[in-house]
Amino acid sequence: MIGQTIAEQQEIFFATGGKKFTPLNESQIALETHLNVSTISRTVRSKYFQCDFGIFPLNILFSSKINNFSQKNILNMLKKIILNENQKNPLTDDEIKNKLLKNNIAVSRRTISKYRKKLGIGNYYQRQKNYFLL
Repeated sequence: MIGQTIAEQQEIFFATGGKKFTPLNESQIALETHLNVSTISRTVRSKYFQCDFGIFPLNILFSSKINNFSQKNILNMLKKIILNENQKNPLTDDEIKNKLLKNNIAVSRRTISKYRKKLGIGNYYQRQKNYFLL
């Protein structure tokens, strides 16, 4: 019952080969299944699922939401913004924040910095320095 509900909610994950996620948390599954959130949490902990494109921990299908966008979606958008920036004059975290805000994603500059580090992407000065080293 829990697995089926999660699969139905994450249909886009399976349709895109794991490239896109629907923002989903354990509370939503608890509401739909009429179970306690702690029951959902215990059920998905240390469990895996297999699909056509691999084996994954069940908890990757859950994420935090920011303005109805999952963290994974925001990380992908952040990566795209940085890949498309002018390499001679990279964007600052504040400029990236403003670009995301135009897409109705309100995150702090500190969150941008945290996500950028999580992706292994340097700050403005590091990216600018790397350009001039090429």
